[in-house]
Amino acid sequence: VSTQSTWEHLNGHFREAGLEGLGWDFLAGFLGAAVGEAATNPLSVWKNFAIKNQHIPTLACVPHLYRQEGAACLFRGILPATVRKSLSNGGLLSVAPHTVSLTYWVACSLVPPQG
Repeated sequence: VSTQSTWEHLNGHFREAGLEGLGWDFLAGFLGAAVGEAATNPLSVWKNFAIKNQHIPTLACVPHLYRQEGAACLFRGILPATVRKSLSNGGLLSVAPHTVSLTYWVACSLVPPQG
């Protein structure tokens, strides 16, 4: 199964549900980035803490952070990162299909057909 046919199949389901257009593409990219950031932000906090505090063993950083600041510290900085990634991913997903179509059209216009 090709990626294109899978994409068209999924788009068909969205159209049947009345979910189509740039607004829904943007929302899908926005939410995908937000979920991804929520899942990976604790790893970034852990990495940055381990780099800053090299005297603490890497595997001991999370328990140390938890004891010192609580579980909420693992989501430090999540709001600006989520907004930045969500806006860029939402915008990218909104225009990507149109960009691919335009690129294909330009390439087909510039390259003569092979006989």
